[in-house]
Amino acid sequence: MFFLPGVAEIQRTIDLLTIKETEILPLYGDLPSTKQDKAILQPNDNRHIIHATSIAETSLTVPGVCIVIDGGFRRTAHFNGDTGFSCLLTQRISKTATKQRARRSGRERDGVVYRLWTKTMERSFALHDQPEILFSELSSFLLIYQS
Repeated sequence: MFFLPGVAEIQRTIDLLTIKETEILPLYGDLPSTKQDKAILQPNDNRHIIHATSIAETSLTVPGVCIVIDGGFRRTAHFNGDTGFSCLLTQRISKTATKQRARRSGRERDGVVYRLWTKTMERSFALHDQPEILFSELSSFLLIYQS
């Protein structure tokens, strides 16, 4: 499993790869469920490489994953109160996220993790992710109290 920040990076990487007898599959939230199922429900005897966003960090277990390659980035929506719009920001993941991603490998057999950053760089990673409530647009949840 190869963790990349977004769909564009996944598609570019898939377009660059050609590996004999290996199926290369995307996995991200907006992918149609039939294609998500293809990545998640692949039989263990078929060789495949899954390119995934952070969706695969904690929300599911993909059978047969024995190698994780972690690019160290994620893309999240951040609300800007000054403009009233949300924008997508690519940011470094937290140390907690690095551990979560590493746990994707070796769930069913021995696994290995390749991290695409140095130990020195990792020292600057935040310990935990910021709570989503701090950077999300919440006006749809606004409750108006009437007396």
